[in-house]
Parts: sequence; C-alpha cells; structure tokens
Amino acid sequence: MKLLSIALVGLFSVAATADVNGHWLLSKKTEGGFVIPELARTEKCRIYPAKKTGHYKVLIRNTFGDLVLKKSKYVKIENLEETIELASQENLVSTPNNICDAPETTTEAQIPGDIAQFTIFFTGGCANNELERQGSNSANLRALITKFCPTTIDFDLP
Repeated sequence: MKLLSIALVGLFSVAATADVNGHWLLSKKTEGGFVIPELARTEKCRIYPAKKTGHYKVLIRNTFGDLVLKKSKYVKIENLEETIELASQENLVSTPNNICDAPETTTEAQIPGDIAQFTIFFTGGCANNELERQGSNSANLRALITKFCPTTIDFDLP
C-alpha cells in the first residue's frame, strides 16, 4: 500500500508540473523582421497554469542580438481559462497585409486541456493576411499579455 501511495504522489507531482513545462494557455511573440543577427530583437511571453487554482506562471524572454534576458513570475489571474474559452468562439477577421520582411506579432491561446491553439492576433505579411479575433474576450486577453510583453506590431491605421 505504501508503494502505491508513493507512486500516486509521484504521478500527481509530475502531472502538476507538466503544464508549466509544455501546455501554455496564452502566448505572445514579437519578432523584428528581416535584420542582421546582431540587431535582431524578440519578445516572447507565455502564461502557464500553476499548481494553485487561479495562479499562473509567466515566462518572459527577450533577445537583443546575442543577449538573452529571461524572467519568470507568478501571478493571480481571475477568470483566465473561462475568458480563453469564450475568445475561441469569437469571429476571426482576416485583412490583407502585403508588407514583407517586416516585424510581426503573434498572440495565441489554448483552451485548457486542449492541445490545439488558436490565433487571437497575427500581424501577417508577405502574402499572409493579418488575423484578428473580434470581441471583448480576445481584446481582454491581448491587453493582459501586453502587460508582460508590451511590444505589438500592427500595420493597421488607427
């Protein structure tokens, strides 16, 4: 019986950390476009579920040429998973973007427990249309992830 208890504890502790290592809920990445490596800039943030309900781990990675800055923090976010599920049902609008080799931003989300991800926003370019999910839930998710990764490339006129 002790062996079974130890095995179950080990199994649950692996399952509790699996999401932090792989299945993020919300992600944003901005890249600098076509530049020489020494001037390349990237900004990437991902929000992962933490062990405690309503708490999340945010991983932030910035690059400046060969320099790499990594940060992580734990935050409490209410209604994140529900908002992601609602955002997945909002309308995805596609608009032409013929700019090539320019910087781009991609914001994506995953419904908890689902491996598939969906686009909330994508700059587009080089024959790829800009994609933007329309609705308050998607807008709120974009605002949330922007708190951790503030740079957004969007070529739409205000």
